[in-house]
Amino acid sequence: MKIIRTAYLPPTNTRGSRVKATLKDDRRDDTPTITIGYPHELSGTAVFAAAVSALFVKHNITIFNTFGDRTMLPIPTARGYDFVITDNNDTLINLDEMSGFFKALGWSS
Repeated sequence: MKIIRTAYLPPTNTRGSRVKATLKDDRRDDTPTITIGYPHELSGTAVFAAAVSALFVKHNITIFNTFGDRTMLPIPTARGYDFVITDNNDTLINLDEMSGFFKALGWSS
């Protein structure tokens, strides 16, 4: 599983609004990143997906194999979205492992 973290960067005195995308992958020595100008023609998740797309192009990153069995899930954050890239057979949350957490909250699992 990989995560691409995106963030909105507000305008400064010398630069307009921007969107930054960074690949979080502990198997890489480098940290691929890109910052693009805010695409005003887009809205919502598409703004941040444009930065992810630019990151893939700039760093020649391919996430889909020939069978296309990967999913990219956008998860909202305070500054943008985290795009979680996972195989379709991966489990993002194991509910059995979370049962203690649910019980501590007083929820039945």
